[in-house]
Amino acid sequence: MESRKKTLDKFSTFLVLINSESYTTRWQTDLKLKKNMERILLQHEMEAEFLARRFLSLIKREKELVCSLHLTAYLQEISYKTSLQVFNKFGGLTKGLTWQDYFGFATERIAQPELLLCNYDENKGAQIITYVRAILQGKIANDAYANLGWKLCSDWGLLRKMTKKTRKKALQKISGLANNQLEQYLIVWQCFELIYTPIERKKSRELPAPTPEQFQKMTEQYNLMMATKINTETFREMLEFCIEAARKYQNPQTVAYPENFDFIDENQNPIINLEKEEKQEKLTKIQALLAEAINTLNKEEQIMLAMWKGLKITQKDIATLLTENYAGFTEQQYEISRQIERCRKRILKYLLKNNLNNNSKLTQTKLQELKAPFEESLTNYFQNLVNNFLEQSYHDFYKLQAVKKLETVNTQNLNSYLISKFKSFLMTKWNLKSDNYHFLDFAITNLIETWIEDNNYLNK
Repeated sequence: MESRKKTLDKFSTFLVLINSESYTTRWQTDLKLKKNMERILLQHEMEAEFLARRFLSLIKREKELVCSLHLTAYLQEISYKTSLQVFNKFGGLTKGLTWQDYFGFATERIAQPELLLCNYDENKGAQIITYVRAILQGKIANDAYANLGWKLCSDWGLLRKMTKKTRKKALQKISGLANNQLEQYLIVWQCFELIYTPIERKKSRELPAPTPEQFQKMTEQYNLMMATKINTETFREMLEFCIEAARKYQNPQTVAYPENFDFIDENQNPIINLEKEEKQEKLTKIQALLAEAINTLNKEEQIMLAMWKGLKITQKDIATLLTENYAGFTEQQYEISRQIERCRKRILKYLLKNNLNNNSKLTQTKLQELKAPFEESLTNYFQNLVNNFLEQSYHDFYKLQAVKKLETVNTQNLNSYLISKFKSFLMTKWNLKSDNYHFLDFAITNLIETWIEDNNYLNK
């Protein structure tokens, strides 16, 4: 077997046995899977292990069929190698089963990667291939022993041994029968069970074919039970069809993959969507960690950052408000600048320690590297706090509108309500001694007008 080198091939090709009597194989490309992989890799070049884990995550979360097929393709090589390894170890103990049977057991297992990998935990460090190799060995060996009895049955012993429930599954899953056609073949099988009695008591592996007289009685029994009549030759052919379905069901050699599945639109690719979700999850975690870091600052420092980043108030006005409300706070503008810089560094140190799990020093070089993304995160943090407050206040306003049975929104009333509520909130939260700050009124008014316009709330 030639190993696949390209990531594209690893997730879009399947192993085919050229000669059932040998170990000769070739790779066959599934064009739909290949096209989907090309779309994924066109947007992001990713390592095979990373992709395999993302596919598995999507299978577990959303049962994505296309992801299951990609992962099955990825596991082709390990199923070949593992089945050969297990056969070489146990083949002598399961005489009657070939290596092809062992490969069939492995193929059936990887056709349902969500079951094979249901207990896989990527946080424990093992790669998916390593995990599958370990777990597949035991499952192939178990399948071999469990299926040995079926393999050694004669055709007639196999038909007798299967329960009514398994018969139906075999005809549905292997032969694709349904409705009236399924019923006809189940009745054929039932007639065989009713009439067939071996001349001698023998084991299932040694049972002979029915006699001509028995075939005739089976056909007559079928015609009594069904409206559509058939002759003995047709009955025999239908019974042989049942044998083929039973044999394939109990001794799987290959797994059929659906040909009519539809891919999600290329703009809705599950892997790309998952990456967006994971990015959002990371941002949420960073925001939570940022909140922890900011809460380590004292109250004046938190107010200073909120005014600077959330309300976009100048450093001079920040100094005025804090000096008048908090004893000992300097009113000089350059001191505000220094304190902001000190707060920045303390927050960054906290983030480095808790998010990156290290205590590395915050050098000037590292500060420059982190400055841009940090400033953006800090701004987003305070703006989100403002937006969340205004969103809730907006809904409260509409509840009041409903109570007053007013059907239209008055722009002036909405602005006044939000301004008054937000200013009252800040006065309480910041323990301000006075509400007579024109720069604060201007900042709040401007912020709310922009928020209403950006969110198009007056047209909702």
